[in-house]
Amino acid sequence: MKLFKQILLGAAMILAVTPAVQASSHSTIPVVGKGIPLVPTKGTTSFYQTITYQNDSRSVLFIKPATQSSTPAPVIIMLHYHGGTAELQANLSHAGNLAAQMGYWVILPPAVAGYWNADPADTAPTADDVGYLTNLIHTVTAQYPVDATRVSMTGLSDGGFMTTRMACEQPDLIAAGVAVAAQMRDSLQAVCRPSRPVPMVFVLGTKDPLVPYNGTYQFTGAAKSFGTWTGFNACNTSDTTTTNLPVLVNDGTSVTLQHNAACTSLGEADLYTVANGGHAWPGGQPNLAPFGKASQNLDTTTMIGTFFQQWTTKSTT
Repeated sequence: MKLFKQILLGAAMILAVTPAVQASSHSTIPVVGKGIPLVPTKGTTSFYQTITYQNDSRSVLFIKPATQSSTPAPVIIMLHYHGGTAELQANLSHAGNLAAQMGYWVILPPAVAGYWNADPADTAPTADDVGYLTNLIHTVTAQYPVDATRVSMTGLSDGGFMTTRMACEQPDLIAAGVAVAAQMRDSLQAVCRPSRPVPMVFVLGTKDPLVPYNGTYQFTGAAKSFGTWTGFNACNTSDTTTTNLPVLVNDGTSVTLQHNAACTSLGEADLYTVANGGHAWPGGQPNLAPFGKASQNLDTTTMIGTFFQQWTTKSTT
């Protein structure tokens, strides 16, 4: 129970930092929870490896199935929120389930100074995260029994924004992406021209106080973010379907899925709208007040694993 409370407290302190602050005062934001360990998941093995790119060395957390299949494994790169740690991100999302139940290698790198260089307009980034993550993918696929065509990426908040940047700038390496509590930045929207379609999912709460559902001066909003990726993936917008997911838990939230797979690229774009949902990972650890509800009517982690099973970097044209 004490560890559980530490996880929530550390996450809440970190998530209090708004994205507007991130762009102007990176060094003033503490990384909270460095001492909180990974909560192990039965059926998995975890280890750390230091991976270096241009003198930037980071200790990367790996979570893999305890028993390795003879088939090269799919990979999920999971990126933590602003000021977070790999361990806190893995704990709050139950990332180990992706390895234990679905056979993924889940790889969680830490950001330098706690934040990802997700904004292409940032003129003074702490690190070249596009370069670092690119090198991470090349290193992992060269050293381990994993499938280089089945490397996907997801992240929460700042990690979700970094996911969209990687999909824009390194689409040949990213089979698919899921951005949780994150949208398209206006600055990324202006320059994003992916060389291949990348299936993309957004998960956004209507009561998110940090990343407003309808956007801000720097974020495009849920509808435009979804529309951007239906465009990149050459989807027929008139074929978007809307489905209300079953309300399984009476927690004041509900989830609507906008789905479009009518894409000449053979890709897909989805938007999960969490009514009354906050700045959180739905289905993960409970509410991080005052940042809103973590809906229990969507198991985001299972959705991610199922979605990524469909795609390789050769799936789209």
